[in-house]
Amino acid sequence: MQRYWLPCIRAAVALAAGNWQAAVRALEQAESFELSLTVPFEGGFALPPYLRGLAYVAGGRREEAARELAKIESRPGLLKNFLIYPLAVKARAAIANP
Repeated sequence: MQRYWLPCIRAAVALAAGNWQAAVRALEQAESFELSLTVPFEGGFALPPYLRGLAYVAGGRREEAARELAKIESRPGLLKNFLIYPLAVKARAAIANP
């Protein structure tokens, strides 16, 4: 909770407030959990790279955004049917073709 969900919540709130730098900083705590597996969840935790990608888009840092979203797109088997995968693919395509 403290190292994954709360940082994601804080990042989403910062993004909603228009503060992309605060969103990126909030997600630093969650880096060790990114794309990991845990029971009972049988898919990767992909919210931090997705939110970080959105934050970088908001900050005009397209390369960094594409790199974060590629972390998700390169692991379709890990993310199975989670909504984050198609959202990341769509966001990355939008960055590549503005």
